[in-house]
Parts: sequence; structure tokens; C-alpha cells
Amino acid sequence: MGKMLEKHKSELVVRAEAEYVKKTEEFLPAGELEQRAYEFILEKHVGQKRDEGSPYTDHLVAVASIMRDWMGVVDHEVIAAALLHDVVEDTPVSLEEVKALFGERVARLVEGVTKLKGGGLSKKERDLHARVEVVRKGGWEPEVVLLKLADRFHNMSTLSHVSVEKQQRKAEETLAVYVPLAESLGVWEVKRALEDLSAFYLHPEKMAEAKKMIDPDQRFSAQFLYHWQSVLGQMIKEMGIEGEVKWQAMGYWEAIQKRDKLGLADFSRVQLVSFRVVVENERQAREVAAETRMRMPEDVNVDRADDFITRPAYNGYSALQETLELVEGSLEIAIATKEGEKFNRFGVVSLIAKGEENLGEYSQNLIFDKEGKVIK
Repeated sequence: MGKMLEKHKSELVVRAEAEYVKKTEEFLPAGELEQRAYEFILEKHVGQKRDEGSPYTDHLVAVASIMRDWMGVVDHEVIAAALLHDVVEDTPVSLEEVKALFGERVARLVEGVTKLKGGGLSKKERDLHARVEVVRKGGWEPEVVLLKLADRFHNMSTLSHVSVEKQQRKAEETLAVYVPLAESLGVWEVKRALEDLSAFYLHPEKMAEAKKMIDPDQRFSAQFLYHWQSVLGQMIKEMGIEGEVKWQAMGYWEAIQKRDKLGLADFSRVQLVSFRVVVENERQAREVAAETRMRMPEDVNVDRADDFITRPAYNGYSALQETLELVEGSLEIAIATKEGEKFNRFGVVSLIAKGEENLGEYSQNLIFDKEGKVIK
């Protein structure tokens, strides 16, 4: 299973691991607080190893790196908490000691992550139902959830050395709890990565089959991507609008769910690729959407249009979305403002990066169905 996962990891996961996951000796603390936290874990976790034999501090540094370099969290207290997030659970260090050495907020974040992990539960109680109950009682600070998402991503990407039973349990828990948490905070890249990592353990044959169909899709060819990036870029230039055109791929599991929901046999009508047209303000966004319909009337499918600017999604996602039905397959064009797109990529992280302090309205109070699955 481990070798299969390595072979079939999505491009998003491979890129995230290569670009953002650092080892202990590669980590460069930013500021005095991070430096002290880094030195503290080197001392307190000395000799501890992970299942595959690597130093345990590699995991702590990886979580901090994922938060800082991938999610874009630059808050020194949050990064310090990321480095320290296992010190209370896995060493003799107390929460009071963390508070005395690193401050009340760092200690509160470490405590929150410990509880969100199921701290205090017996081994017998640490099943999916028990952990869902822990989250159900939540009201978690966004920083705690983000920290746990980074922790879960690194753990999920290094599961090949544990038992099949543990792989299945972790994957099931990730899909049931942490993917909805990531979606609820608008951390879309992390959500897609966690979905794909989990689904390859839970549905390996289905995921491998989908990957085999999706990877050679014409919509991922360099020629197709360059063509549409040029077309859209030229269009806004002719309109006198300064903007940026990027593209992103849908995750494998996300594509499977969309295909199954539409009752399709293949992925031709699934919007595997989304072009992001990022402009200055809402007026320009609406002008670009209107221009797209005017220039491509035979390709635009008005029935698949969405206005998430007038009515943002429940997690704050905002954009105007148009769908083109092309010979190569369906293509999404999402038009967003600069500020909106910052939130669209990493949700509340964009607010933390701006220094916004009152994030209480984004705390997690999830709604579950009778089977314990997150529905909102």
C-alpha cells in the first residue's frame, strides 16, 4: 500500500512535500521566540524517533514549515506553537511550563491541539466516534485548527510505515473530520491534499483508476493551458483591466465525487481545471464575466454559472464562476477580486496574515448528522 501511494500521490501533494516540508537541520527560525522554541524541542525530544526511524523533531519542524511556507502563517506565536505542539503529550514538560517559557497564547494553542487530537482519551476510546465527539464539542480557534491540519497533512503523507489498520483508521478520520474542517476555514489546497491522501488508502483501486483517466486528459496539456491563459489574459488586457490569470487543478477525490454526483461515466464534464482571473474589484469581475459570455456564446453553459460574490459560500469563498463546454471537456473560469482570492486560497490564514485579531466568528462549531458525519 505504501509503495502504491508513493506512486499515485497527486501533483499537489508531491509539490507540497518537496517545497514546504523541511527537516530539523533545514529549519530556519524567524525571530527570538521561534528560536527558543526550536532549541527547546531539540532538547526535550532528543532521542525520540518516528515509526520510520527519522528524528521526531523532523515532524515538528515539518508542521511549522507547512504552516509558514505553504499556508503563509507568519505569526511567531503560532509557529512556536507548531514546533511545540507535541511537547506536553510526548515529554515530561507541563502546560504550565510552556506557558511560563513561551507565553499564555502559545500554551493555549498547544493545549487546543492536544485536545483536538483526542488528548485525555484512553486508547480504547480513540476511535472515529470518540474523536468526532472531541470536535463536536469544539468552538476551536482557527489557529488551532490550522495547526492540526498541518500536523495531519504531514502524518498522512508519511503513513507508509505504520500498520494497515492504522492507515485505514487515520484515513477514515481525516475524511470524516479534518477535510470538513479544512473546507470550513477555506483552506482549499490543504483540503484537496488531505482528501487525496486519505482516499488512496480507503479507495486505492478507485483512485488509481481515476488518476489513470485524469492524468492524460487534454485539459492538462501544456498547449491547452497556455492557450487559455493567453486567451483570458489578452481579453482582460483589451478591456483595459489589470489582472492575473492562473490555473489550478481539481483533486482526484473531488473529481470522483463530482463525476458520481452528475452520474457520469467519465470526467469530460467535470471541471478538472479552473482558470482564476484575479482583478482589482467587483465591478471589474462582473465586466470580465459579461465579456466572457459575449465573446464565447457557443461555449458558455449559463446553467452552470454561479455568483459567489453576491452570495458567498458558507466558508467565505467568493467568485463569479462560468463554465465553458469545449471539445476537450468542461472548463471553469472563476473571476475574483484580489482580496477575495487571497481568502479563497487559504481562508482565514489571509486574515491572520493581515494581522486581524478578532477571528472569533470563524471558530469551529460543526453540525453533525446522526451517524457522526460533518454536514455543515
